[in-house]
Amino acid sequence: MSELEKSSSYIAKSFQFASGYLQNKGNGKFEIKSLPKEAQLVPVYGILINDFDQDGYLDVVLSGNKYGTEVGVVSHNASKGILLNGDGKGEFKVISAMESGHRITGDSRCAIALKIKDRQAYFFGRNSDSLKAYVLEIQSNGNSFIDVLPNMVKAIITYKDGTGRLQEFYYRSSYLSQSSRTLLLNGNESKIVFYDFLGKEVAVHEL
Repeated sequence: MSELEKSSSYIAKSFQFASGYLQNKGNGKFEIKSLPKEAQLVPVYGILINDFDQDGYLDVVLSGNKYGTEVGVVSHNASKGILLNGDGKGEFKVISAMESGHRITGDSRCAIALKIKDRQAYFFGRNSDSLKAYVLEIQSNGNSFIDVLPNMVKAIITYKDGTGRLQEFYYRSSYLSQSSRTLLLNGNESKIVFYDFLGKEVAVHEL
């Protein structure tokens, strides 16, 4: 590259290569937090966020790997899928595949959650391979679904013990894939308030 080309080039620098998330600290402040080291082994493509263990805190499922690397570079295939249990304070515990039963091998890409009758199902697409599917069985403690309307972007969930959390609803949130716009309840909720894209309250469910 000549000096003239260099002088007219756009130069950018990267400082963060870890898979992570932005933690909302309030008052317009955000903090970048890296996920556990097990989530750093390969590129992450599929992401599902839900309360998988139904303890009132959001958890994360990740899938990834990359087989289409450049010539002379080995495939990035060290991941079998990762389940991260959240504690509601921004920290995550890695749950082994042996314990969770979650095992996504291959060149995994999209990840979606679909409501199928009275069950929540999770699908993982894999390049040149079969679709991987898991089903979350509905328990007897009051599990049910609420349909999320197109203009709803988030919900504030209050539980019977007085605790609460926020859950957001996305379009095309995991490698250009789309999950069902439903909210899975575990029977411990007392009130759910839905908001639109302008932050306006659009629906209230008293349970």
